[in-house]
Amino acid sequence: MLSFGFKGGFSTSFHDRKRKRFSAFLTSSRSSKQDITEIYDTFGGHIRSALIFFNEELIIKNLYRNGEIPALSERERECLLWVSAGHTTQQIADQLSLADRTVNEYISKATRKLHASNRAHACARSILLSLISP
Repeated sequence: MLSFGFKGGFSTSFHDRKRKRFSAFLTSSRSSKQDITEIYDTFGGHIRSALIFFNEELIIKNLYRNGEIPALSERERECLLWVSAGHTTQQIADQLSLADRTVNEYISKATRKLHASNRAHACARSILLSLISP
């Protein structure tokens, strides 16, 4: 830990309420409560983000390993691609000549198939799985 500039230790945790999971990460090296608090206050958000990305990568690798990559329809992929580019439902509907409700249905179906928590998560996961390419 000293090689990274940490004189004490640090901890972080995150919750995945949808899957009812809790993960925690803790290191310690002759640390006091004050050292850990200071480190967490400084780096906690970055550590938490890194752990979330690490966990997501493990999920993606596991999907590949088990051959469980979901098949998305052409329209589902198309809608996610537009979402990943920052377009609203209305803009996507106009671009694809669809009703707003239809666009939301495609995005919802893709989100469920990808076991994602929201449309942004579905976009990220579909990119990581090479189902769409931005």
